[in-house]
Amino acid sequence: MLFPIMAFAATFTKIKKKKAMGLQEGKAGERGHMNILGVGLIPTIVSVVYFIDDGGASPYLTVAFLAAIAVSVADTTSSEIGVFDKDVWMITTLKKTEPGINGGISRLGLVSSAITSLVFAILSYALVFHCLDWRILIVWVCGMVGNLLDSVVGAVWENKGRISKYGNNIVTALSGAVIGFLLCLIVN
Repeated sequence: MLFPIMAFAATFTKIKKKKAMGLQEGKAGERGHMNILGVGLIPTIVSVVYFIDDGGASPYLTVAFLAAIAVSVADTTSSEIGVFDKDVWMITTLKKTEPGINGGISRLGLVSSAITSLVFAILSYALVFHCLDWRILIVWVCGMVGNLLDSVVGAVWENKGRISKYGNNIVTALSGAVIGFLLCLIVN
């Protein structure tokens, strides 16, 4: 429930201004079934694998699950808040570009995604594991790495019509899950 709450808050922050700029999600901030599928497919697959698992990889899969969602939290916040920053650079060229373009990054977007990804990592980890430990950093780092990868995929493939924004969400959530799983496995 943390992701929908955080995404809703970011989406409806200054929604009238976003609408005036033509940068809102949907007609009035709403997200459709394809968006839900794009951000929810990988965590769902990780959950199924978790239940099939004999217990040996369960902590790693749980971190992978949280990492996949952290990517969506970071990406949503970065996109929804970052559109208010006038200083935007294309991630692949570092040349100035317009707010709201796929692949555009800004200080405001990066800072807001870092904060919300960290808050998500702490809260979700505490709710799932009933404690706090260093693996929170894995969830947070995966959220940020996935967010940046989302910008790269957006600039390289999405802007050229080779992948949809929903496909991008699936690819980056998968990357977050895999990186989270592997980092947890390596450092344990």
